[in-house]
Amino acid sequence: MTTSKPKVFLALDVHDKKQALALAEKWSPSVSGLKVGPRLGFQLSRGEWMDLARLADVFVDYKFYDIPSTVVSSVQRSFEMGASFCTVHAMNGANCLRALSKLEKDLNRIRPFKI
Repeated sequence: MTTSKPKVFLALDVHDKKQALALAEKWSPSVSGLKVGPRLGFQLSRGEWMDLARLADVFVDYKFYDIPSTVVSSVQRSFEMGASFCTVHAMNGANCLRALSKLEKDLNRIRPFKI
């Protein structure tokens, strides 16, 4: 019988960056991914983002909401930092969501990524 990880993401919603990184190290073998919100994400260096992405799939939960070009650029940047998932607000509007759909298809040619 093959054992697989549960489809659970560990929410790294703590104030202390060192604590979050230690939790990620400890639990990454047991979870499908790591959820990072702004509370932690704004503290992380590029290297730390990439370290998390090496441990597990990273879910950037920033709920991007802005003008379409800013949302598209933010999602692109999340991908570049190693994220496999990110959130956006549907209230960004149809034009933005169409642009994000195209971006998601383009990024999936490089590696799996979901918006």
